[in-house]
Amino acid sequence: MKKSLSICAALLLITSSSYASEAGDKAAGIGCIKVKKIVKKAKVFADLRAEKLDTVNTIPSLQIIVSEGKTPPDRLFFRDKDGTETEFTLGYEGYVDAFEKIASFDKKGSMCFQSKAKAAAPDEKVGFNFSVDFNVFYNNGSGLHTLAELEDGLKDGKTHYKKLFGGPMSVMVPKLTHIGVANFDTEVAIAAEPLSIFAMKNGAQVDGLIVEEFAGLSVVSIAQLQTLGAEGLSVKGGVYKLMPIPSIKKMKKLGFGDEGDD
Repeated sequence: MKKSLSICAALLLITSSSYASEAGDKAAGIGCIKVKKIVKKAKVFADLRAEKLDTVNTIPSLQIIVSEGKTPPDRLFFRDKDGTETEFTLGYEGYVDAFEKIASFDKKGSMCFQSKAKAAAPDEKVGFNFSVDFNVFYNNGSGLHTLAELEDGLKDGKTHYKKLFGGPMSVMVPKLTHIGVANFDTEVAIAAEPLSIFAMKNGAQVDGLIVEEFAGLSVVSIAQLQTLGAEGLSVKGGVYKLMPIPSIKKMKKLGFGDEGDD
């Protein structure tokens, strides 16, 4: 998955040396950490009213960040309070495949890893961190998006961001006016050709759409689509995700994209 703008900063970033294990786990090189807050946050979005989930959803992602010279865990799994284990697999760039299913898991459970290196040297740091993010994405990835769908996603997306930040921070969520298109194609090189993004009307391309690049996203203004009389947006050229976002000006004001960061 190519890097894209993350509206919410990492919720969890800790070193494996802070894990506590039972004697049996320690001998097997297993370390676990409680993830109650992550499961509870994921459930918040799963429990939203259906009309707030028909166009966009908030997807949790877990990335294993491996230190230089170290190796990723040999096994990653969720263990519920009764000891039942659910396996996960590591995908592109250390992202855990299908991590979003954690919303249906037991909040009293733990995320666990197993490492041969940890088994051989139980008191040594294993050399990788866990980083969890929540991102708001459009559900549709078909390549064609109606203007009504995009507008509904901006409206519902603000509800998701308010839930994401919660409390007093929810009032800081800005108006969402743009669409961010992130290339998530794991089969192409980083230097691959960009996605092709067009305004559409009556099944034909409408000229004049300005697509800006910012923080790993291709950014399109809903207001410009409306001005062009477009009926929707076409995205071609790879696997992608759409995100409801503020304007680039607003994102810069909020500190996103500084110093070339994604």
